[in-house]
Amino acid sequence: MILKNFKISIVLLLILVLSQKTNAQFEKGDVIISAGISLGYHGNVAQHYNNSNQRVIPPILFQAEKGFFKHISIGGCLEFHNRTYDYKHSDIYYKHTYFYIGAVGTYHATYWLQKYKVFNFDWSKFDIYGSVKLGPVIESYHENDWDSNMGDYKNKSQVNIHFNGGPEIGCRYYLTNNFAGFMEFGYGNIALATFGVSFKL
Repeated sequence: MILKNFKISIVLLLILVLSQKTNAQFEKGDVIISAGISLGYHGNVAQHYNNSNQRVIPPILFQAEKGFFKHISIGGCLEFHNRTYDYKHSDIYYKHTYFYIGAVGTYHATYWLQKYKVFNFDWSKFDIYGSVKLGPVIESYHENDWDSNMGDYKNKSQVNIHFNGGPEIGCRYYLTNNFAGFMEFGYGNIALATFGVSFKL
């Protein structure tokens, strides 16, 4: 009975939220804070060691943007990712930790989609956008590998810096005037697809 009532409450809450009149129109001065998780590595982050065990902290994205123009926001993003590879019955391991610090420029297109009634659809709850991101990726690398010359394990550490950047296309769906779920795809983040939530201040 308790479980049934809980399910009914969740359904009623969803109906209430989805039936609310929301406005996703981006305006100059808006601040958007986002957090998400990325999937599908590319570039220097796409590495793999055959027959290894893999432990992963997926790329975690934090992003903040402010509307400096009517349809354009500018901001920055931080992304963290960690992968460790090891082998059974061995002390060999390889550990990669990535920190991405990027600049973000975004064009919000919902105004035009709504104005010209594209596909005869109500876009009022959506923020459709395209972004460009660019910045350095700091990679901290540690390994403990077998050195045949020494006849023992050898520990090695190093830090590499390379650049990541590219376009993203994305969509936010506003459940309320200030809270949205989002998804974006492209080469601007460490991984190809990112899903998360956004808060508009």
